[in-house]
Amino acid sequence: MKTLKKLPLPVQGLGITAILLLLTQSAFAIGTDEDTDIINRASVDYAVGGVGQVVIESDPGGNSSPGVGLGGDTVFEVDRLIDFEVTGPGATTIISPDETDAVLIFTMTNSGNDHQDFVFSVTNLAGDDFDMNEITSTLRVFVDGNGNGVYDAGVDTATFVDDLVPDGATTATIFVLADADNPTPGDGDLADMQLEARAHDGNDGATGGPAGALAADNSGDLDLPGTVQNVFGELGAVNYDNRFEATGTYEVQAASLTVTKTSAVISDPFSTGPNWKAIPGAVIEYTVTIVNTGAVAADNVTVSDNIQVANVTFNDADPYPTLDAEITVNAVIDPDPCEADALPADGCTYDAVTGALVIGTTAGLSIPAAGTATITYQVTID
Repeated sequence: MKTLKKLPLPVQGLGITAILLLLTQSAFAIGTDEDTDIINRASVDYAVGGVGQVVIESDPGGNSSPGVGLGGDTVFEVDRLIDFEVTGPGATTIISPDETDAVLIFTMTNSGNDHQDFVFSVTNLAGDDFDMNEITSTLRVFVDGNGNGVYDAGVDTATFVDDLVPDGATTATIFVLADADNPTPGDGDLADMQLEARAHDGNDGATGGPAGALAADNSGDLDLPGTVQNVFGELGAVNYDNRFEATGTYEVQAASLTVTKTSAVISDPFSTGPNWKAIPGAVIEYTVTIVNTGAVAADNVTVSDNIQVANVTFNDADPYPTLDAEITVNAVIDPDPCEADALPADGCTYDAVTGALVIGTTAGLSIPAAGTATITYQVTID
């Protein structure tokens, strides 16, 4: 037994079976479920004066009786590794000013070795351009209930992750909902939301009912081989504290409108053009210019004006010559008619008694980002 002679003295008498058992016990079983019993027994073969002796088996309390079956198993239970992570959106989430129930999407993975419940809290981080809800209790967290990755009101109603499977076998999708109204933000404004997850006791894969108790930390406790103990392995802002934080950012994209109204005399009954004068009988043309310098289109735009009917009369006899008002968007004439006296109203309304003129009554105008809309209409001085 040349090889055995090279071993340290305490193990020279160990048989090959015992050596293999020792090596097996030293290997790390990645992903082994908690509460798994690890059971084994060592056997020692030896010789005295060249004569082989009866094998002696190990026992947790010690065994000196030769013979197979006279030893006892050494048993320990695998402890619970609590390890998880939360990932925020990879880019900013675009929202509109005053948008309600704006959704940030997070995902989480349970990399531990047991089913766990996970409970969340969300915070609007300080130092942002604006707050998504001044009152923390109005920030809402829901879990994707049907697995489609999209928030469905009335369907995704769970507020915690129930018994997420271990070993990273699947992910859970978490939705944070907030309102962009504290105060109304402007184009390009940012708001950072931090979602924090904490592990709670699971129920071995059985779902339903409330979340389990907050998971205890046993890492500093005396090791108890027959008891499952918890060790935190998550790498959050502070490692191993049963907290994992991830951040998502809302970014506001808004239309930013500048409105200008001008007037010009385009004719009068007596003067010779182009030097017309604003005298009774003269025609005045109003021009309303709307410039959108924002990042997104302004939709459903309507223009309202109050014609001073005591002194002027609105020209609704097709002065352009086929429209009561001419609308252009980026210098392209709007093809929809704007006849104030058409029935039903097809884009404009005018009340000859009050002088109320509204343009864009059917679907409203759409002014693209970096776009310009121009509306012109005419009145005659009484």
